[in-house]
Amino acid sequence: MWPMFAAPFVSVLAGALLRKQSRRVYWTASCVCTFILSAAFYVGAVRNPGPPYNAPSALASVLVGAPMLAAFGIERLARTAPSVVLAMALGFVTYVPAFFVTLTVAVGVGALTP
Repeated sequence: MWPMFAAPFVSVLAGALLRKQSRRVYWTASCVCTFILSAAFYVGAVRNPGPPYNAPSALASVLVGAPMLAAFGIERLARTAPSVVLAMALGFVTYVPAFFVTLTVAVGVGALTP
């Protein structure tokens, strides 16, 4: 379950450091980071299953993938931020609501059970 705790830090730090890169480099790096952490979370969820009705792929998407991509997207918009610290703060402020909104929607549509 460590990828779930590493995801906010990886997405915020990578997004802040890559914010001045070209669009292709930025989104390639962000998708690779998201894929690696989602795959690590999926493998951990398959080995140590949680509640019986939650699919590991849905857990990886909801708890790691979607919030990371939301944070990367907002940080890409903040590429004109004057400092890395400001971009990182914006990333953390974005990650937390994105996590809870994604979790709420996933429970609401029945992809996850509480």
